[in-house]
Formats: sequence, structure tokens, C-alpha cells
Amino acid sequence: MGFQDQLVDFISNQLNDYRLGNNYPKAVADASKFSSISGWVNQERNIVAATGAASSILPGLHGATMVADIGLLLHKSARLGWGVGEILEAVPHESEEMSDLENILAIWGDQSKYDRRNITYRAVGVDVVHYFATEEGRDHADNLVEKAEREGELLLFRTLTVAQLMAYSITDLKIAKITEIVATHAASSTTNRAGQGAVKKAAQKSASKMARKSAIKQSKKAVTKGISKKVATKTASRFGARIGVRAFAGFIPFAGAAVAAGLNAWTITSMKDAAVAYYEDALTRNELDSI
Repeated sequence: MGFQDQLVDFISNQLNDYRLGNNYPKAVADASKFSSISGWVNQERNIVAATGAASSILPGLHGATMVADIGLLLHKSARLGWGVGEILEAVPHESEEMSDLENILAIWGDQSKYDRRNITYRAVGVDVVHYFATEEGRDHADNLVEKAEREGELLLFRTLTVAQLMAYSITDLKIAKITEIVATHAASSTTNRAGQGAVKKAAQKSASKMARKSAIKQSKKAVTKGISKKVATKTASRFGARIGVRAFAGFIPFAGAAVAAGLNAWTITSMKDAAVAYYEDALTRNELDSI
């Protein structure tokens, strides 16, 4: 296996492990504390610039630390992208089938030029998710999904599907909380029968929604699991060029640290551009009425 293939595998494994953990909710929570994208980006960029410089500070020994630094840079790039989505009032999404990160990397791999033809689905605005979590919104969503599938609008179909999954998650969390409260009150002997009935009804409603989510996930239009090889290869190509520069500069005293810091900071900045392009085109509630 050549270097490029190894890099593709490394990137795929790093990103898939990171995005399917509890990392993107934490990134969203951290980014919510910032009122502007610039503040969020500056924080993340300063961190990767410092670690990049530290990994190349000793000439000739930079190779041993460079791989770890690249792994951190990948993680920070993912974290940065999700945070941008939060600040732009979109709802970042990661699952085995669909990934905002993959879409952002597809844009980044194309020099941060945004083209809907290169992404799997569009980002989803928070107003759409909240609307789809209502009874009216659920019916509207079902009609829109059926229409998109019937007319062969695959990008729209996938985007609406992701929005539905997000909305169902919100609804299921509410139902789970209600069920917990009812179950607590059901401990009283005088309300035991009524409480059990309410629990059963809520559980059935939750199970029904879970079944719908499962059906949507297993749609034949769903994306293959994990970061696609095409996107990983494009990402590896852009990272590969920087690795070569860093490897050479690492043998030069002082220059190696400066080059590594600069390349890491540039990567974060360009990743921000890709994330902004992606989330600024998020599907909005107003747009639904014109579909």
C-alpha cells in the first residue's frame, strides 16, 4: 500500500471514529458560547497553530510527532465545521448514513468552492427542525418527501430526510421525559392504573416514531456508511501536499515550527470557508413553502 492509500485510510478512520462519538454535540455546545464565527475560528486556529509549531520545533525529530499533529488537525477541522453550523443557526448532523462533515470536506477538497452537485444533502436550518417536530410540520414533511422522491429530486429528498430524523430525535426526547414523569407519578396506588395507561400510550407513540426513523434510515436513497473514499481521497490529496512541505521544512532550524504553525492555521481558515459556504445554504422554514 502506497503512502497516498495509507493517508486515505488514516483520514477515513480518524474522521469516522471522531464524528460518530460524542464529539459533534460537544463542539456545538462549545460554539454556542460564541456570538461570531471569527471568535470561534480564532480559538480553534490558535490551538492548532501552537500544536503544529510544537510538533516541528526540533529539526529531524518532527516526523515522529507529525502524524499525531495531523490527527489533531483533522479533529479540530471537524469540530470547527460543526461549530460554524451552530453559529449560523443550522443543526449539524452526523450518523452512520449521513454526515455534515463529509459534505464540508467535499467542499474543502474542491478548494472551498460550493456546488450542490458535490454534496449529498444540504444543511438544515434550526427553524426547519423545530417546525418538523410539530404535528403540522410532520405532515408537511411527509408530503414534501413523497413529492421530492416522486419527482426525482434526490438532493432535496435526502435533505428533507435528514431534517425529519433531527425532528424525530427532538420529539422522542420529549416523549422519553414525559414517560419518565408519568412513571414517577404512577407509583401512587390511586393513580397507578391511569399512570400505567399513560406510560403505555407514550411508549407506543415513541416506538411508532422510532419505527419511522428506522424506515427512513434504511431508505434505498441513503448514503453509504462512513466518509466516502472519494471525499477521503480528495482530503488526503490536499493534506498530502502540506505534509511534503512540512517534512522538508522540519529539517530547517526554527523554520519548521513556523511553517507547521502557518499550515495548520491556513487549513483551519480554509476549512472555515468551506463550512460557512455549506451552512449558509441551509434549508430554511420559509423555503419549504416554495417547494
